Amino acid sequence: MAAYPHDALDVDLDQAEQWWERQRAASVNTRNRTLSCVRSFYAWAVCFDLVDRDPTRRLDPPPKGRRLPQPTSRQQLHAILSRCDAEEAPDLRRAVALAAYAGLCVAEAAALDRHDVDVDSRRIIVRAGKGDKDRAVGLSTLLAGELLPDVGGNVVTAGAAAYTADALQRRVTRLLDRAGVDVTFPSSAPASPPSRSRRPATCSPPRARSGTRARPSRRSTPPGPTPTST
Repeated sequence: MAAYPHDALDVDLDQAEQWWERQRAASVNTRNRTLSCVRSFYAWAVCFDLVDRDPTRRLDPPPKGRRLPQPTSRQQLHAILSRCDAEEAPDLRRAVALAAYAGLCVAEAAALDRHDVDVDSRRIIVRAGKGDKDRAVGLSTLLAGELLPDVGGNVVTAGAAAYTADALQRRVTRLLDRAGVDVTFPSSAPASPPSRSRRPATCSPPRARSGTRARPSRRSTPPGPTPTST
């Protein structure tokens, strides 16, 4: 980040807006991360009465574009399932089927239990999915057949001990490489948008050595990391 010509604790609204205008050359992700860091600093400064108000409160973060997902083609899916059969890996075939036919991410597939597969009502209950929420997804006849045998317990492992999300991700990724298919298993941890909170959830004072009192330093450069190209 280019240095302010002012002390970071003495910046006003106009100076903050001028600084923000100079950041337009950086990528959207870099600008969002930078603004989040700067706002965290000023939230801390307001909490400890170092400034009266956040000078970045009028700055708008750049919107992040949204791209439509690119689903796996039928040819790619056939190649993946054929590789599962060739390697005698029915557990990975069930995991791939849950991703392809029901849209489950790797953590959801790894944790799916048979009692959450309702064949009669043609639905799957995904527990503690994205956002720690439960949701129902459709269960097609094709997918129901892929999830056999019905022996209870974990669906992917057919009743054996469940994979962790990381372990299942690694196994499926290696399978996809061997199948020569350029696709990925949906991740269980999508990137979170930068926080727009103007005040921290808690105000924690800076640490000080024993017997001394913490004093904030006045910096000649603005808070936040130096942006790099992303």
